[in-house]
Amino acid sequence: MCGIVGKYKFKGNIESQDIKNMLNSITHRGPDYGDIWLKDNIGLGHRLLKIQDLSQKSFQPYKYGKYVMSYNGEIYNYQIIREQLEKENIFFESSGDTEVLIKCFEKYGVNRTLNMIEGCFAIALYDTVNDILYLIRDRVGIKPLHYYINNEGIIFASEIKAILQNKEVRKNYNLENIIISLACRLWMHPKWTMFNNIFNVEPGTYLKIEKDKVKEIKYYDLKYTNELNDEKIAIQEFGNEFEKTIKSKLISKVPIAAFLSGGIDSSLVCKIAQDKMKNRLNTYTICYEKDDDQDLIHAKELAEKENFKQHNILIKQEDYTIKNIDEVIYAVEEILIDKVYLPVYFNYREAKKDGFTVVLNGQGSDEVWLGYIFNWNIFNYTKETDDVEKLIESYYMPNMIFKGKFKKDFNENIKNTLKKYLKDTLEKYSKSENDDKLNDYSIMSIKTILHDLLLQEDKLAMAHSVESRVPFVDDHKLIELSMKMPSKLKIKDGREKYILRKFGEDKLPESIIKRRKYAFPEPPDIYDSKIKKICIENWNSISKCKILNRIIDKKYWENIDNFSNRELWWLLVYWRFESVFKMEDI
Repeated sequence: MCGIVGKYKFKGNIESQDIKNMLNSITHRGPDYGDIWLKDNIGLGHRLLKIQDLSQKSFQPYKYGKYVMSYNGEIYNYQIIREQLEKENIFFESSGDTEVLIKCFEKYGVNRTLNMIEGCFAIALYDTVNDILYLIRDRVGIKPLHYYINNEGIIFASEIKAILQNKEVRKNYNLENIIISLACRLWMHPKWTMFNNIFNVEPGTYLKIEKDKVKEIKYYDLKYTNELNDEKIAIQEFGNEFEKTIKSKLISKVPIAAFLSGGIDSSLVCKIAQDKMKNRLNTYTICYEKDDDQDLIHAKELAEKENFKQHNILIKQEDYTIKNIDEVIYAVEEILIDKVYLPVYFNYREAKKDGFTVVLNGQGSDEVWLGYIFNWNIFNYTKETDDVEKLIESYYMPNMIFKGKFKKDFNENIKNTLKKYLKDTLEKYSKSENDDKLNDYSIMSIKTILHDLLLQEDKLAMAHSVESRVPFVDDHKLIELSMKMPSKLKIKDGREKYILRKFGEDKLPESIIKRRKYAFPEPPDIYDSKIKKICIENWNSISKCKILNRIIDKKYWENIDNFSNRELWWLLVYWRFESVFKMEDI
């Protein structure tokens, strides 16, 4: 796990200080080593967090043959690929995956290599002979890769804050994405960021930059076949692939821990990991100041049964301070749509304090195995209609944050932006050849919700120099297994994630198997009083926030009680986002 930065000019040469400035802004992603490589119109930078190869032999940017590479991620099948390359008389000096990856590119080329590798990655690969830069992102977007482009060239990095170090990059809001955040929350556009003209390389995609031409190439996509209909075989194949992927996630030269929420996803990850580990598994569970904490109750039950070394991380009301909120906003580089970001940030911080550099979690299971289906009303709308205007009027507008408080001209912006976004989303992800609307929903979730969650997970972890591993989605074969199954095998007898529950019946306590799916818990309502107190103390500053004044009618600023507790949280985080990143004009 690392951090990468770079700059490619269509004309002219790169200044080394630009690359150094970018690299210095993401030291947290790789405190073990950092270096840059320059040649005329291109500069690459790399920060290293040692996981696999603890020697100096995998330092990057890495040069071999015609390629120079700066790479972030893990290739879990690199040992198999290494053996294949050794049979081709290619020899190795290091023990890690970096050398294997670049030599695979040299031997087999970009497209064949991307078909071969399994794992999570963001790669900057430069062809020194032909002056071609490739910016490559893994299949589902586990590792972040952002870029800014203008008529002079392209700037890219693992985190947006590195791109913002360049004087030509303006800190302007992407107004369309602000609308999407207010209306859709987690259903975010996979290409957009909160910053105008700064984009994500989309999952399963690479950019090919040659001179002043930039081509976007899709090398992987999701498609359902619904060919696996036998329940018994489906459960068996899930178990085989899941155990295999957990085993691969335990490959590390540094200590590994896991997050345990008490739900079926993290419980399965922790149970199978413990079965395959020699040492006792350390698990971390978020808890709040409340009596009936169901997540904690179920997590304790499994931890006692399996003899995990359990760490309960108590999040108190007083933890919600401007300082802490600012730290989290700076880490994730987007609006905090709910209060749960801070607890997750603290969870990673505590794991790092205890000496853990790798943490497993259950992220991604809900999107791939239909865990949200009884929780999110949006599915009922997308299932019943492809009429975008009806969706906007009947679902999105009534459920928007700050509904009824927008300026008149902004209301039109909202409708036009939502129409454009939803038409694109529904057209891309809701046209199953098998007419399986539930599986359409899954693809929509993977492309939108999961993409945003994975960005957040990576950055919350890397803020503390921790690698987050997500077994449910960083094995594309496990996702493809889900795509072979019709939705009737994923939701059965009124239970979501049916295959996972059947697999876990003889492994987990009955209370966890039978437990309903709940969203990751936010702090209880009593914590809202602390948020409101912060808003009251800073109301004058909040009411002067540029973006909030652009969208909210001025009459509502006269009294803080015009806003609900939920809206106060959004006011607070927009105000802090604008301050943290020193945002310019809208």
